[in-house]
Amino acid sequence: MYTSQSRCVGRVILGAFSKTPLKCESMPLTRIPTFRLSPVLTSVTFFSTGRLPQMLKVYETSSLQMRRLSLSSRLSSGLMPKVAKVVPSLSQAQLSALRFKTRKNKKRNQPGKDEWSVVGYSTAESFDMLGLQEGLNEQLIYSELDILEELNGNCIAVTNKYNSDKDDLSKEIFFFKDGNIIFWNVPELERSSVLKFTNRFALQSYEEDLIYEESELMNFSFSSALTKPTLEKGLIMLNPHLETFLLDKYTFSDAIASSVKLGAWEAALDNIIDSIEHISEDLKNNGNVRISSREVLQKSGEILALRHVINLSSDLLDTPDFYWDREGLENLFLATCSHLAVAKRTKIVNEKLNHCLELMELVSTHLSTDHGARLEWIIIVLIFIEICFEVLHLVERKFGGFTVLGGESDSEH
Repeated sequence: MYTSQSRCVGRVILGAFSKTPLKCESMPLTRIPTFRLSPVLTSVTFFSTGRLPQMLKVYETSSLQMRRLSLSSRLSSGLMPKVAKVVPSLSQAQLSALRFKTRKNKKRNQPGKDEWSVVGYSTAESFDMLGLQEGLNEQLIYSELDILEELNGNCIAVTNKYNSDKDDLSKEIFFFKDGNIIFWNVPELERSSVLKFTNRFALQSYEEDLIYEESELMNFSFSSALTKPTLEKGLIMLNPHLETFLLDKYTFSDAIASSVKLGAWEAALDNIIDSIEHISEDLKNNGNVRISSREVLQKSGEILALRHVINLSSDLLDTPDFYWDREGLENLFLATCSHLAVAKRTKIVNEKLNHCLELMELVSTHLSTDHGARLEWIIIVLIFIEICFEVLHLVERKFGGFTVLGGESDSEH
C-alpha cells in the first residue's frame, strides 16, 4: 500500500522525464527532493531519512540497465551509425607554424629594492620636434632640461615640475626625433597619457599593440661611491652627483631607443615574411606561383625600403657621431647595445632581408621567363597563320583558284 509520499515521489520521478515539471501538494516543502532534470537521475538528495532514497536508487539502477540493454541491442542490430576513425591531420598553416620559430617574449625584470624602472617605446617613424616642444610647454607639467646644444632638434629631455613628496625621485622623459620615447621612473598610467599626447605630433604612427609589444624595460639604481656609470647584469648604476649625470642618462636612453626601434623594424620584417611565405610553398608543391609581376615589384620595394632604413638611415651599423669625441659615453653606449643584442639582431635582420630579396629575384626571373615563352608561342602561331595564307595564295596562282562551296559552280552551268 503506497503512502502519499511514495505517490508524490513517483510523480516527481515522472516529471524528471517530462518537459513540464510536476508539482506535489501533499509533500511538505522541507521533504521535497532536489535533483537535476535529465533522462537519468544523476543526483538526488533528500532532506529526510526513510525508504524514499532506497526507492529512488532502485529506480535509477533499473533505468540505467534498461538504457544499456537498449544501446547494446541497437549496436547488435546495426541500427547505430558506425563512427569512422578520426585520423588527426595538420593543416598547411599549422605545419608552417611548426616549422618557423615564433618570436620569444621579452623577459621583464621588475625593479627590486632601491631600484627604479626605465622603459622605452617606439611609437612612430619620426616626431615633429618643434610641435612637440610647443605642446610640452603648453602642458605646464614638465620643464625642459638643457643637455647639449649639439642635441637640439634630435632629442628633448623633460622632467616633472611638481613632486607629490619631497623624497620622491624626479622623473625624466627623453623624446627622440626618430619616434622613440624613454621614461625614467615614470608610472605606467602617466606613460600611457604621454603616449596618447604624442600621437598628434607623430609621423606614420605605429599600431598600439606593436608599441607595447616591442617596448624595452630595464632597471636602474644609484650609488654615490661610483666614479662612472656602469651596467652590471642588466642593472644601470648611476651616481647622481657626477657632472655627466644627465648625459649618462641620455646615453642609456639612446641605446634603449635603438633597441626598441630595431624591434619595430623586426616586426615589419615579420609581416613581409608572412606575406611572401606562400610563394615558397607554391614552388615546392605546384612548381608555379600565384603572384603577379606588379606584386613582386611592390614586395621588392618594401624589402629594399626597409633595408635602406636599417642600414643607411639609422646608426645601427655604426656608433653615432655624438660619441666619437666622448670615449666614456661611447663605451657606455656600446655596452648597453651589447646587452640588448642590437648588433646581433641587426645582422639577423639583414640576413633575412637578403633571403627575401633572393626569393623575389627568383620569382621575378621565373615570371619574366614565363612571359617570354608566352610571347614566343604567340609569334609561332602568327607565323603559322601567315604560312597558311601563303599556301592558299600559291594554290590560287597555280590552279586558278578553287571553290569553297559547290553551289557557285553549279549555278554557272
